[in-house]
Amino acid sequence: MYRRGGGRSCAVFGCTNSQKKLSIWRRETCELHSPLLHNGCPCLEPFSFYNFPRDKDKRRAWLEAVGKKSDYNASKSSVVCSIHFLYGSPTSEHPIPLLNMKRQARKSSKTVTSDNGDGSNGDAADTSAIKGILPNLKRKRAYKIMLEEEAILGETLEGSSQSEKRKLDIEGRYPQGSWEQATVEAIMNLRTFDTTTTTSQIAQTIIANLKDENDFLRAQNIKLQWELKSMQEKHSADLQATKEELLALKHRCTCTDEHSKTLPAVTIVPEAEVVEAIEIVHTGISELKSETGRPYSVGLLPAEQSEVRTLLIVDHAAPSEIMCTGANTKTKGNSESEV
Repeated sequence: MYRRGGGRSCAVFGCTNSQKKLSIWRRETCELHSPLLHNGCPCLEPFSFYNFPRDKDKRRAWLEAVGKKSDYNASKSSVVCSIHFLYGSPTSEHPIPLLNMKRQARKSSKTVTSDNGDGSNGDAADTSAIKGILPNLKRKRAYKIMLEEEAILGETLEGSSQSEKRKLDIEGRYPQGSWEQATVEAIMNLRTFDTTTTTSQIAQTIIANLKDENDFLRAQNIKLQWELKSMQEKHSADLQATKEELLALKHRCTCTDEHSKTLPAVTIVPEAEVVEAIEIVHTGISELKSETGRPYSVGLLPAEQSEVRTLLIVDHAAPSEIMCTGANTKTKGNSESEV
């Protein structure tokens, strides 16, 4: 339904918005982004065009709204611009153009009797009522809500440090570029319907819109500060938990090291010394046998999972009496001899 083609002009009586006017605006220097031209700045265009609907009932409602007869033949170049719609374009709630209407004077214009009996033109009454329903009312309500949220967020930041806080979403309330568009539309409306527009009036309009934008950005900044503080608290808690876990692991490793230091060391004896020790024991056993007349045997006790052997002296007359040499040895052999 939205059209930007050439040759179009608004069908509303008294409205001078046309494709030619839009083309001239695009070639002018932007008041907000000087020295950029409008066709190169981020500002949205001041108005757009919408064709008459094909549905008969909707088309008849549009024709009555713009002050045209029911037999009016709207060509492709006959459109209605966006400044006449409550939200800048036809919507399901407000599909009919109502704003900024200048009715054409007619001899057969009907009169409407008011409560006090005075007769007045119906179109003029509608126009005065419509002019009271401006987007500014909607924006003021939005600003009021925004400032209330700003106060709540400020109290939350000052008085509470809990991580669980109520989030107040202010994003998405205004589409991107709406501040620039509002300023440009306000200036264009001044120039369209008031030929005596001064530079001071334009400046006041720009200042008012910039003030509104500043209020919105201030509230958004407070919200971002709250989100940043919440993230910092969460990260601090996670970091503290990680530090405690590392300390516990370090303490556990220290205990393991101390336990390993207390284990007795195994003395490794060379094989030559083992053989020499066995010979000495053999000599001692022979002497012991001659004195007691009892048989003895000497040997190395086998190890299951290591090469460590224990030198033993066994009294065969009393097998329960076993004497050790008192030293662990390491040798590849496993010998046992009876003396």
